[in-house]
This record gives sequence, C-alpha cells and structure tokens, in this order.
Amino acid sequence: RGSIFFEDEDITSARTDERAQKGLFLSFQSPIEIPGVSISQFIRTAMETKEKIRLKAFRDKLKTVTKTLGINEQWINRELNVGFSGGERKKIEMLQLLMLNPKLAILDETDSGLDVDAVKTVSRGIQTFQQDDQKSLLIITHNS
Repeated sequence: RGSIFFEDEDITSARTDERAQKGLFLSFQSPIEIPGVSISQFIRTAMETKEKIRLKAFRDKLKTVTKTLGINEQWINRELNVGFSGGERKKIEMLQLLMLNPKLAILDETDSGLDVDAVKTVSRGIQTFQQDDQKSLLIITHNS
C-alpha cells in the first residue's frame, strides 16, 4: 500500500472535497448524472469551496469558457449530465476543468468513444488548460 503526495503533503486519506480544494481535478471515463443540479449550480458551488464569486463574474467567465469550447450556452441550465451523450458529457467536463482551473487535472479515458466534434472540444479544452505552465495534466488513455 502506497501513499499519495501532492505539493509535499500526504493526501492519501484526504476526502474528495479536500483534494479538490487543494487543486486536484479528476474526470471519469463515464461521468455520472446528478438529477436536480444544473451544470451552472454544480460549477459555481465547486468554485465557491475556494472563495466566493460574484454572480456577474461567474456568468461572465462561464460565457467566455462556453464560447472558447464551442459549447451551447443553454446547456448550463440543464441537469448535470442528464440526457447528455458521452461526447456531450466530455464537453461538460472540459467546461468544468477550465472553470475550476485546478493545479493538477487527471483525465481518465477522456477521448474514449467520442465523435469528431467532441474530440475537437476536448482538444481545445486541454490546449487552453495547458497554456498556463503552472498547471499539470495527466491523461490516461488506451489509444496511442
């Protein structure tokens, strides 16, 4: 049994929310649905675990990031991942990644089973995230 260290701190037994507050982001191969919680609510709540954000600033950033990724702005009012295809869910994960702006992003099978449009959005999200050289990215994939 090993240990997990992040920025010289043992986070092996840290709760998921504690790891997220430290700047870790994990995307899953099959993102889960959260009925009753809009995409906008989910992202804003996650962002506010670090610090409060004014509604206008949040909406402005959300609009900018949806435009960067080419995501339909109307999606943000829909329930998180409910009724979305696999490719659409991956697009929403890229939206979360760029909105939350973590120190380390771990993307599990982020390109699995995606159509061409979704692959472009995921690529654009990864490229945008990597523009900051203070960020780290680990991509887990079976494709080469």
